[in-house]
Amino acid sequence: MNLKSNLLALSLVFTSSISLAGEYTKDIVIDRLHPISISRPANTSMQDLTRVYFTQSAGWADIGCRNDAADLLATDEHLMSILLVAWTTSKSIKVYVDNGLKPDGEVCQITALMVN
Repeated sequence: MNLKSNLLALSLVFTSSISLAGEYTKDIVIDRLHPISISRPANTSMQDLTRVYFTQSAGWADIGCRNDAADLLATDEHLMSILLVAWTTSKSIKVYVDNGLKPDGEVCQITALMVN
């Protein structure tokens, strides 16, 4: 095989194992919130965000996201107020995550919310 064929074969193998980044949504009920300080030296990949845990699995494993949680950045203050209302009333909420955005490399970032 020549170099071109080898590179083509390698790129096909590489791209076939990557799921496409995109926004996904699920209706969930919030179990608990885990706010994390702007400075957390013990775990610098988990700083300045709130981890939102769900009462049931979101079924996101197939898109590369953790099933039981998603992360909300501290800068998304307008979304936090909606989360707090949904959590305190135990209301279902539609959570949008992007599997290309993972603040800690594992848990997907919340990009939008909708109260049901």
